[in-house]
Amino acid sequence: MTAGLKVVEQAASVLFFLGSNARGCGVRELARELGISKSTVHRILASLQHRSLISFNETTGRYALGAGVMELSHAFTAQNGDLIHIARSNLQSIRHATGETVVLSAAIEWYRVTLDQLESPSPLRFASQVGYRYPLLLGATGRVLLGMLDQEKVELALAENAIPHRDACLMTSDQLMKRIESVRTAGFDTSSGELVDGATAVAVPIGVLNDTPIALSVYMPTHRLDWAHLATLVVQLQDAASQVRRNTDALSGHSAPARLDLDANGVLRQSRGSQSRSEQSHADNASLEGESS
Repeated sequence: MTAGLKVVEQAASVLFFLGSNARGCGVRELARELGISKSTVHRILASLQHRSLISFNETTGRYALGAGVMELSHAFTAQNGDLIHIARSNLQSIRHATGETVVLSAAIEWYRVTLDQLESPSPLRFASQVGYRYPLLLGATGRVLLGMLDQEKVELALAENAIPHRDACLMTSDQLMKRIESVRTAGFDTSSGELVDGATAVAVPIGVLNDTPIALSVYMPTHRLDWAHLATLVVQLQDAASQVRRNTDALSGHSAPARLDLDANGVLRQSRGSQSRSEQSHADNASLEGESS
């Protein structure tokens, strides 16, 4: 990496770090957390402040995101607003059917970012924060997003432990790759207690928009998920994802997953002889879920 590219990477890291700290940060903290020299941090902050991307509080001595970020935010909405607008009706239908929080997420760098969400009306609910970055390796949504990346990119990341918060994931690289392959085959993933105790997520892929993987998820307290009818929820999410794909011309690069075989009560069929590909994928996924919960 050239010196110029390295400075750009460092400046981006400073912006993202400030964005994830509501109270702001001082120079020393930024240097320590990001592994950048204080002199370099000073130069980066001066440049970012000049473009109004950050601001400085003289009372606290801390830096925070500036008004210039709002301009970029408005530009992002203008460029990607169609996706959010199109998906909103599908989020509404899933929340109405389940009564749980429904989330639209994207993979940005090695994080998953919430683009939009509709929270559960229940007093006890789990939700993410729109615009916030979460570790890509933790949780069903992150693994679904990883499953839409090129295989070479996933292997490189796992081999070099390039993904942040890698140590927080209890699975080995081989286990993670097996899990991601299972997600690609089954077309969904589940997780419980990986980020928040007592929270469960079910996620499906939507597609790739401008090289950015997009996923649809439901978050809920674990005790409210009826595991016997998990397949019904997965089909509801897959139907919503398919509608978003059909209505968004720019979405591409991800084919629809195999559908699950349900009985009249919405329960996954279990044959005594052999299991279908989707049934076997569900069984494999459920087994892996037990390991990571």
